[in-house]
Amino acid sequence: MEYQLVVIIHRGEVRMRLRIYGTLILLAALLSAGPAFGLDSSSEDSAELGVQIQQANFIAPSPERDNLVEEWVEIANLGQEEIALDGWTLGDEQNHIYTFPDGFFLPPGASVKIRSGKGQDGAADLYWNSSMPIWNNSGDIATLRDASGELVDRFPR
Repeated sequence: MEYQLVVIIHRGEVRMRLRIYGTLILLAALLSAGPAFGLDSSSEDSAELGVQIQQANFIAPSPERDNLVEEWVEIANLGQEEIALDGWTLGDEQNHIYTFPDGFFLPPGASVKIRSGKGQDGAADLYWNSSMPIWNNSGDIATLRDASGELVDRFPR
């Protein structure tokens, strides 16, 4: 990346322009080096593993208690390797915690929806088996943690 500094001298405006150009150069340098300083929007673990929260539907159709399977968070494996999710957790701001079942693997390119309601677990859908809504309708934050409790991703970002 190449930068050019242009200084225009016109009746005492040099200081102000130098300050502006200096700030722009510093900003450009920080933006280009952002990931090296941890300024990337996604977590390092998520990028390394390829596992992230892809999307979520926090609001089930009314009446919510009758439609809890329509309240869900989707986890995707964007990496090239199968990931063992046993012991991983999905949580919200109110400390509702879902723990992935033992022996659950997410193949590369696959995704799984964790549904708040009751149902039979399968490769594409896992069920929290809750009789109450989990996610806050006015907005919530879903957090995905690995088996050691390290934050892997959050949604919305």
